[in-house]
Amino acid sequence: MLQGMPMQQLDQRRPFVGTLEERGLLKDSTSDELRTLCEKEQLTVYCGFDPTARTLHIGNLLAIMGLVHCVRAGHNVIALVGGATARIGDPSGRSTERTCLPEAELDANIAGITEVLHRILDNAQQYEASTEPTAQKSASATAATGAAPSVKVVNNAEWYDEWRVIDFIADIGRHFRVNSMLAKDSVKSRMEHDEGISFTEFTYQVLQGHDFLQLFKAHNCRVQLGGSDQWGNITAGIDLVRRVTGKSVYGVTMPLLTTSTGEKFGKSAGNAVWLDAQLTSPYELYQFFINMADADVERYLAALTLLPVSTIKQVMEQHIQQPHERLAQHKLASEVVRLVHGAAAVDEAKTATDALFAHGSLDNVSAATLKAMFATAPSATLDRALITAGTTSILSAAVQAGLFSSKGEAKRTLKAGGLYVNNNRVERDAPLTSEHVLADALTVLRKGRKHYLIIHWST
Repeated sequence: MLQGMPMQQLDQRRPFVGTLEERGLLKDSTSDELRTLCEKEQLTVYCGFDPTARTLHIGNLLAIMGLVHCVRAGHNVIALVGGATARIGDPSGRSTERTCLPEAELDANIAGITEVLHRILDNAQQYEASTEPTAQKSASATAATGAAPSVKVVNNAEWYDEWRVIDFIADIGRHFRVNSMLAKDSVKSRMEHDEGISFTEFTYQVLQGHDFLQLFKAHNCRVQLGGSDQWGNITAGIDLVRRVTGKSVYGVTMPLLTTSTGEKFGKSAGNAVWLDAQLTSPYELYQFFINMADADVERYLAALTLLPVSTIKQVMEQHIQQPHERLAQHKLASEVVRLVHGAAAVDEAKTATDALFAHGSLDNVSAATLKAMFATAPSATLDRALITAGTTSILSAAVQAGLFSSKGEAKRTLKAGGLYVNNNRVERDAPLTSEHVLADALTVLRKGRKHYLIIHWST
């Protein structure tokens, strides 16, 4: 078991169901009892993430935010990585069966997703610590009467690896009724296709249901959180816990993340924006939200940030007065990048944005961010020996790289004040040196305001 970081102790429980509803994160719940129960008791809430890719995407961020709001309300949370269920494949929302992943790829996916979950939940804790008023922190630390909420990340392979098939079918399978399983939307929709549904995927709801039972027994987990497409799997687990223990547990579903036009985000939709910096850099994530449509930005501020609703309203009021400034989008981008990658990543993303669109300094931008910034710009690879020898001029390198068709054109541009190296205007031709190399990797040439060319230096 991977133990997360205990978050701040709160002096009272808050109705997280109401918080989710206020922020547009509540689709449905299995019982109205949960609204009052979460105010009276410290509950444990879990949400599952199957490692079908090497990391998570912004569609998954919605569920993570649900867990964060539960912790902020004083409740324990468990992020469940489906190391076992990923080998089965959830049929929900799919028209075809998932491809079985090789064991090495699955292990890599588990590691990647576990890292993302810990990172974002840790960043949320740091956000809470940096924004909560000092007096409230003191009161929380000294006057709280309940246990501090905790965060855990677990892998369901821990218990499935110990089960014998016959024992599982005999002990767990007997509690499921085939007619009820066939009535689930995830199964019915697949039965309507020619391909149908395999026995493997048909059993997925049994395994997810058993996850709920296992977490209930081991951690007294009484609430499962999931996307709206998980309703059938969640209710299967609720029924199983009731049949085996006679106890009541609950389910809460959240809407899927979409644009105002109904477009989904994710692997299946082919437009995933990843929460791993190697796949989607902090700069790219920042730019994604900077370019968010006005029709979506308020909803995303509520769903994907920890800003108070009152603050979001103020941001939107300012945005409406000056929509061309895109104040709401800038706030959204900063808040999401901070939660996903940390405060330092926000600073670098802002620096990179200023460098690209306002021609600011590139000196403090990392190699990875530089490559993301200029991913679509023309580029050339030159031998690093040209720099170490100190005999190649800026104009010669610019011509050799292809920014100019001739040295005459390069000289005319220089004379007109239109040649830049790393966003610094070139006043006169001079030898190209290591000082012109950013992050020991590349040099950014610019002709005029918009024509970039990137020189990558080979060894």
